[in-house]
Amino acid sequence: LYLAMVAALQSLLYTAVALPLVQVTGLFAKMWAMLFACAFSSSLLGLNISASFRSAVTIYILIPLLLIPQMLLCGVVIPYDDLIAPSSIRREVPAYANLLPPRWAYEALVVEQYSQNDYMRPLIQDDARLRLAEHDLDFYLPELQSRIQSIALLNAPEKAEEQTVQLRLLQHELARLEKKTGVASGLREADFQPAAFPAVAGRAARYIADCRRISFEQRRAAATGKREALNALEAIHGKEGLERFRKQHTNRSIQDQVLNLRDMEPVRATKDGLYSTTLPVYRIPESPWGAAHFLAGFKRVGSRLIPTWNFNLAAIFLLSVLLYAALCFRLLPWLLASGRRAGDGFSTGGKKFSTVWKNRAGIFHRWKK
Repeated sequence: LYLAMVAALQSLLYTAVALPLVQVTGLFAKMWAMLFACAFSSSLLGLNISASFRSAVTIYILIPLLLIPQMLLCGVVIPYDDLIAPSSIRREVPAYANLLPPRWAYEALVVEQYSQNDYMRPLIQDDARLRLAEHDLDFYLPELQSRIQSIALLNAPEKAEEQTVQLRLLQHELARLEKKTGVASGLREADFQPAAFPAVAGRAARYIADCRRISFEQRRAAATGKREALNALEAIHGKEGLERFRKQHTNRSIQDQVLNLRDMEPVRATKDGLYSTTLPVYRIPESPWGAAHFLAGFKRVGSRLIPTWNFNLAAIFLLSVLLYAALCFRLLPWLLASGRRAGDGFSTGGKKFSTVWKNRAGIFHRWKK
């Protein structure tokens, strides 16, 4: 309880001083809550370490070993995409990073500051639909159209395996499009065989064209909704006042992180399908177990979408509960003691084995003489 009060006070003082300096408004309570959750879980980790080691020198040595991984793997220094195999279509944050409270806190604060500031809050839904539709029109659907055309060129016998891989990828992506648009392509699984696909390639191309028309309509509707929301803000603040309002509540660096529009390869291919590298904050995770790509705006649990800030705060709270349970049951000291006993047993067994081997070697040497 004492450490919780100290962590709460420290987080409150830091938030009260830092937010006015960086000119962040409207997030005081959420910033304090997230910093307090991280500080409290870190205090529990420190108590576990203090309960496990008697030497202060050992604890001082461990501190950098505990801090450096948290700084490197929180998503700022090392991008998580660099830690995921390029051939994997699943771009979720690695499981080991999910054990670190800073990973949850940083993601939650960045996503919350981008999507829930006073300027973006009335625009966020229309902006998401607009940007996703533009991405499909500019990058995703042209990529599928290009692959349909390239499959026809892979008719040489030595390219049969590559053609099969491309057909499997196309089948996967058209199934995703059907689920996304609600419009059936009319293609069966047998149509994606090398011998059968040339006859239905035109039908696949027409289906992509139909999806483009749907995306055009989605973009038009989203652009209209966003324009109306901007007009409502302009009516309140005026034209010049709206620009000042935007600059006051938005941050270009955070926008660059959550949108990632500077990526030179917005659509990338794996053997299982295509994945997009841009607009992570607007993409809905597919995993029903809470796993998601970094900077996702929502986490999926079953069929329910939970805002990232709520989910991540709960994740840090769960880590704190586990650390508290480990402290109450002295789990870390028990693990260390078990490890030492196992090491001593291995060392004793090794010494016995060495002694027996030396005795047998001596007997053999005397027998040889």
